[in-house]
Amino acid sequence: MDQLIPGWSVSFEQVGGWLCTRLHPAGSPDAAGMIDPLWRQVDARCQGAAKQVVLEMNEVTFLSSSLMGELVRLHKRLAVAGGALHLAALRPECAEALHITRLDSVLPVFPGRDEAVHSFAR
Repeated sequence: MDQLIPGWSVSFEQVGGWLCTRLHPAGSPDAAGMIDPLWRQVDARCQGAAKQVVLEMNEVTFLSSSLMGELVRLHKRLAVAGGALHLAALRPECAEALHITRLDSVLPVFPGRDEAVHSFAR
């Protein structure tokens, strides 16, 4: 596990051509500034390949406005790089927050990692 910012760590697993990334919150729900260090790690692990990222969020219990903003920033960076971001395994309260803010129309959400990975293959 690698620390991104105080209170947030991340772990990675390659699944085929996809980078499955799991967030591990350990403190403050404030995620401001998290995406820059995450982007560097994603970029290093993808090594020039298409950046197709599944972000597993089952450990995230609260979707703060700063975290929503960081997710949008990551989505945009990946799109510019020719990649994609899929969110997976959101808790119901986090999925509801995305729905209320209509971010679920921008950020694809899947029940789990397998569904998110297989959706890239279509």
